[in-house]
Amino acid sequence: MLLKLILRSECDELRTFESKQLQAGMRAEHLRQIEEKICKERHRLEEEAIFADLWQKDYEAKKFKEDEKARQIAGKNKETLAVLREQMQVLEDQKQEEKRLRNENMRLVVNILETFQKFKFRFYSNKDYSNKINRKKNSILKSWKKK
Repeated sequence: MLLKLILRSECDELRTFESKQLQAGMRAEHLRQIEEKICKERHRLEEEAIFADLWQKDYEAKKFKEDEKARQIAGKNKETLAVLREQMQVLEDQKQEEKRLRNENMRLVVNILETFQKFKFRFYSNKDYSNKINRKKNSILKSWKKK
């Protein structure tokens, strides 16, 4: 070792040679570090691409699921609306039928009372019977109109 130190201090060529070897080693190490950095960066970019692709697929799956759910809800709402409209129509038809029947009943009652009024009974005088029938007719008409 001592001999090497003496030789190095005395010989310019040896120093130059060792200096060039050291520089060549440093360049090789620097190139290795650059390659390692490039490899790590490439690996990082590949991972990012994989994660981006996974995220995109997950996003699309969730969007499809939400859209499907929205379509199902819209379909159910449409069906419910159709059923409600049908029920409302049935109720309206029933209401019209009840009104028609009430009017028909009122007309029949009035006809019956008018027929009785024309008919004379022995037990009542015409005036008494007529007043009683009119009161009954008016009472029935009032009760029908209230409904």
